[in-house]
Amino acid sequence: MGMNILKYQCANTDWSIIKRKVFVFVLSLFLLNTYAFASSLDELVVATENKHAHPWYLGEKSTFDKNKPGTAVELLLILGKKLNLKIKFQRFPFKRALLTLKHGGADMLMVASYKVNREGFGRFPMKNGKVDPSRSFDNYGYTFYKRVDSNVDWDGEQFTNVNAPIATGIGYSIINELQNKGVEVKEVNSIRQALKMLALKRVDGVAAFDHSKSYYIKDPNLKDKITSVKELLTNKYYYYMLSHKLVKKHPELAEKIWDTVAEIKQTEEFQKIIEKYYPET
Repeated sequence: MGMNILKYQCANTDWSIIKRKVFVFVLSLFLLNTYAFASSLDELVVATENKHAHPWYLGEKSTFDKNKPGTAVELLLILGKKLNLKIKFQRFPFKRALLTLKHGGADMLMVASYKVNREGFGRFPMKNGKVDPSRSFDNYGYTFYKRVDSNVDWDGEQFTNVNAPIATGIGYSIINELQNKGVEVKEVNSIRQALKMLALKRVDGVAAFDHSKSYYIKDPNLKDKITSVKELLTNKYYYYMLSHKLVKKHPELAEKIWDTVAEIKQTEEFQKIIEKYYPET
């Protein structure tokens, strides 16, 4: 009797349903493992400019200063520990760093101000469809530098007595704004070079970050020849940009990175890091 019942149950079992359920189960496990793999990232490749820019990154060419690599560098090293990410830096001229980010050769660009056309190169932290300054790395002003003996001036709205180009770094975000003010712009490889050109009267001014004064204060050939104008050219927020590739593949990690940047900035640990850089200026 018992054997007959067992034969009846086996005969009436829909094996196609069982096979489908097994297939769905195995597929689910596969997708779960695939998602877990795709959601993990062990190394964050960071492209950054290969020029000295106190206090963000110090040292030139391929390396950073061993004792003081820069505030932007040190923040990322803290971030790496918090998120269990190995941080790998690559240094390029700024335009090449942007292109490296765009084509997926780097996961992050350290650091850049927001411009609409830069959205094609990578992603900025956003909130309600707009770039989110609360998750920026820093905000800094562009200062106008001129010769001490020059009558060239900037009053916060317009330039006066400018008869030669104004120099700034290649690809810097201030270029379009200078051109919109009707001045000719000379793009050069470094701000050090621009300031030397200014001292030699080859340009009428230099547009650079406020901290660039540290370049000429310590240079006996420049410090008595160059001064800065009180009114800033502009004030901008600067961000760690992330690649389109990273944001698409790891959207939650991308948001976590930007959130963690904002958190680290507020810590006492990072404030102490900032303090050690400012004797230079």
